[in-house]
Amino acid sequence: MVDKTKHAGDDLQYGDIVIIKHPDSNTQLVKRIVGKAGDTIEIRDSILYINGEAQRESYIYPEPFNDMNPVLVEDSSIFVMGDNRNYSSDSRKIGSISDENIVGNAICVIYPFNRIRTF
Repeated sequence: MVDKTKHAGDDLQYGDIVIIKHPDSNTQLVKRIVGKAGDTIEIRDSILYINGEAQRESYIYPEPFNDMNPVLVEDSSIFVMGDNRNYSSDSRKIGSISDENIVGNAICVIYPFNRIRTF
């Protein structure tokens, strides 16, 4: 389920799970916000840094993932990453996501039934 009223600016927070439109297709993706406009995002030794500060991410898969040089998140945009970093098509590949490509904030998963949960 998606809250489409919470979709841009200060309404969204770091760690929120959002539904976005892929900028180059009609595909919708489910990703986690790791950066907001003006932030510098970097990955070193499989650790995410936001504005030079290492982040604790207990929700990601524990296997190592590739480093990424510092990237500045564009104005009116967010930087998103999947929790399964090695297999995720996210802002590392498609760039910052503009506010207009944010569908909404994920509220809960209702299917498959054995994975029902809220965020």
